[in-house]
Amino acid sequence: MKTWKRQAPLSFALLFLLAAGCGGGAATRAKLSGQVTLDDVPLTKGAVKVTSEDGQITETASILSDGKYVIGKAPLGPVKLCLVIPPPPPTQFGAPLPPGKGFTPPPPKLGPEAEQREGMPSPEEIKEIERARSIHPGYQDFKASGLKTTVEKGDNEYNIKLLSKPPGWPTLKLPPEGMPR
Repeated sequence: MKTWKRQAPLSFALLFLLAAGCGGGAATRAKLSGQVTLDDVPLTKGAVKVTSEDGQITETASILSDGKYVIGKAPLGPVKLCLVIPPPPPTQFGAPLPPGKGFTPPPPKLGPEAEQREGMPSPEEIKEIERARSIHPGYQDFKASGLKTTVEKGDNEYNIKLLSKPPGWPTLKLPPEGMPR
């Protein structure tokens, strides 16, 4: 029992020092922000993901309505970025269609009598989701995207300029209408 009483203060001190040195605190992180554009037009759906060069630290931030993103705790040093595309928009029944199950809804009512179903995205939102989902799959992979920067202490800005048809990349073949992408 006496041994425990002598070692307890030392054990707690050691535990405190170890805890203080772990967890990727503020000394190893910084703010990274910018704007995402697709063919020079702000992208307003999806997310930006950043990872340290060794892949040990990964952070994600949503793309805002003006195309901007803010990652408050990006890892310091060389980083790679990629895009996360949004899920397919819900159908009029509230869930995305399963693969291969096409459905043609009746034509929508137009004008002031058209009603927006609660929880359903507007036609403009659906169009923007589909635009984001058309991003080349290469942008969705850290290795293939080619999106790299170096994060330093303080505020960092990195604008992401995407192209519908990146030079040298194979052409994206979209599935038939009604199929998920």
